[in-house]
Amino acid sequence: MVAALFQLTILCAGGAQNGTASAGRIVQVSVRTNFYDVTGSNGLAIRRQIASLGPVSPEGKRFDAYTDWKTKWDYTYDSAANGFYVSSAAVSLDLIFTLPRWTAPKDTDRSVLNEWKAYFAALMVHESGHSNVAWQCTDKLLNNLNRKNIYGNRTELKEFVETEGRKCLAEAKEKNLIYDKQTDNGATQGARLRSR
Repeated sequence: MVAALFQLTILCAGGAQNGTASAGRIVQVSVRTNFYDVTGSNGLAIRRQIASLGPVSPEGKRFDAYTDWKTKWDYTYDSAANGFYVSSAAVSLDLIFTLPRWTAPKDTDRSVLNEWKAYFAALMVHESGHSNVAWQCTDKLLNNLNRKNIYGNRTELKEFVETEGRKCLAEAKEKNLIYDKQTDNGATQGARLRSR
């Protein structure tokens, strides 16, 4: 269910950057969700579990949830009178969400249940924001690769493709860092579990 919600979010944000399909070309997206289990009957106990079990970023920082993404690209080329061009390009985006999963004990207070529901919904909104940033950059890469620019030789063409791919990765990383800063890692979106 969670993966389906993330896919729906990505598809709703989809289309080319101007909101239209790019000549039938689409980014192939795969989504996987991993869960880590947390326990506790109150916010403080759950918060402590998340703080000690949450996913760790490549930079070594622990978060409540994490969105990892991998972009891959491939292309074929053809020759023109004065050089070479990308005749077709394929771009894929693999998204991996890591989220907490809490099973409430039978005697859990309703206020804790409600707080968890609100927190988890906000956490999903925040993580889908990360996936949308990655998708937008990947879609931009696909559009850039399919522009039909002519290059003097195959080496120049290959250099163009690899440079565009690296730019896509760097842009997505930078925009995700900005997104986290703007949202205080989801806190401004409500993705904070109070520890009471």
